[in-house]
Amino acid sequence: MEKEEIISIMEGFMVQLVPSMESVVITPNHSLKELGLDSIERMEIINSTMEEVGVEIVPKEFINAKNIGDIAEIMRNKLENKKQLEDKR
Repeated sequence: MEKEEIISIMEGFMVQLVPSMESVVITPNHSLKELGLDSIERMEIINSTMEEVGVEIVPKEFINAKNIGDIAEIMRNKLENKKQLEDKR
């Protein structure tokens, strides 16, 4: 799964959670906070996206993520690592 696909999944959850987000142009450089999402909404979006993507990531791994693109890259890397481990089995 590519980073762009993960961002698209995140955008879908943003719109589900906050329907007014549908009219917002979202780029990978936006942070969830600057888009006006509170901490509970941000965690809901991240947790829902992780579930959809099929990864489990502890919150501390997102500490250095500055924007949506960074979050998606962390998830993509985790998914890639998971697949590599599964392939070795």
